[in-house]
Amino acid sequence: MKRVIHRLGLLAMLWFASASALADTTRVQWLTLEGPVNPGTEAYLTKALSQAKTEGVDLTVLRLNTPGGLGSSMREMVQQIANAPVPVVVWVGPSGARATSAGTFLVAASHRAVMAPGTHLGSATPVSLGEGETPSAKQTKAIEDAAALIKGLAEQRGRNADWFQKAVAEGVSLTAQQALDQGVIEQMAGSRNELLQALDGVTLAFQGKTVALSTDSVQSVERPPDWQERFLAVITQPNLVYLLLLIGFYGLVLEFLNPGIVFSGVIGAVALVLALYGLHWLPVNWAGLLLIGLGLAFMVAEAYQPSFGLLGLGGVAALATGSVLLLDIQAPGYGIDPSLIVVMTLVSLVLVVGVAWLAMKAMHRHQVAGREGLVGEVVTALADFDRKGPVLAQGEHWQAQTQVPIKQGSRLTVVGLDGLVLQVRPADEASDNTVKESKEAQ
Repeated sequence: MKRVIHRLGLLAMLWFASASALADTTRVQWLTLEGPVNPGTEAYLTKALSQAKTEGVDLTVLRLNTPGGLGSSMREMVQQIANAPVPVVVWVGPSGARATSAGTFLVAASHRAVMAPGTHLGSATPVSLGEGETPSAKQTKAIEDAAALIKGLAEQRGRNADWFQKAVAEGVSLTAQQALDQGVIEQMAGSRNELLQALDGVTLAFQGKTVALSTDSVQSVERPPDWQERFLAVITQPNLVYLLLLIGFYGLVLEFLNPGIVFSGVIGAVALVLALYGLHWLPVNWAGLLLIGLGLAFMVAEAYQPSFGLLGLGGVAALATGSVLLLDIQAPGYGIDPSLIVVMTLVSLVLVVGVAWLAMKAMHRHQVAGREGLVGEVVTALADFDRKGPVLAQGEHWQAQTQVPIKQGSRLTVVGLDGLVLQVRPADEASDNTVKESKEAQ
């Protein structure tokens, strides 16, 4: 009995020891934002922070390497970090990474900002101004609004608010060491292990109270984006959306002009639906979208009602203008690539020129069916005749008239018509000029 009690006591001690060890272990979830800030990254962060609350995560680390992105997605992500159920550490890394434009706002919103050596942040101006340009009233308001947002975030976290404001108003940047020296970030770390060591014992202001981090014993939870978040990130890329839009249109037009192809209609319909889904998440300039639609309509009209290229050229001009205006995006590196617009405009121009050329060629082509289509055809004599006799033309029997005697089986060229009688000459005697003159006589 004593042995049983002794063993139960040992088991109880082991259980309490293991429970104490688990209580001292910090659950850290690792997130990665690599590339532009977009609806996909927004959904990724939202879901991860929601799971952190339900799965007992103590700390979230967001590794950041971004050139910027959509302002709307950035603002949503800033709100998610500000209201996160657990502290969020933003780590700009590894060496060579950056947190520019929208990424600078995420750094400002974080509860702890850390950068790896060889990284930089800044250039957070929300509009792209060329050298010497004066900002418009709309751009000035956008700058002031963004500057107020980032300054408020920096003040809340006790960082250098003046520098963050200048990053928006003047587009300045800092290296990791400069950011640390100027109080823009709190720490530097070159790797995950260095980051955990740097965070151990750090106290944070979180939800109105002070939280001490303990990263001596860590249970890591890897949280990569799932397929839905990756798909959303891809489908909202402006270049892809633009390509899908034009592929969808051309695919459907090809199907309508040539019913029964099927595959072009299927590809066109799928591409158009995906393009519209992507546009749903992007800030669309409706004037640009309407110009693209108008341009495409003009090009279709050119195919059905040839205007010697006038409708088509107007359509190409409208398409190019609409493509430039399509997306109201001023985030660096997140608009439609100008070279892609040039290529698609040239492709459309080639199609329009091809349609116009075919239309003009059809207008000058002689008829190949009916009575007039017989002129220039080679026929066969069905019997010997001197002046007039039967011939086989286009699978039918005709009466033919000639100036010379004809043998059965001779090959004759039709040079004209006299009522229902073909005017013919031996094929080896008929010349192109004779045929041309006969056609003009018609």
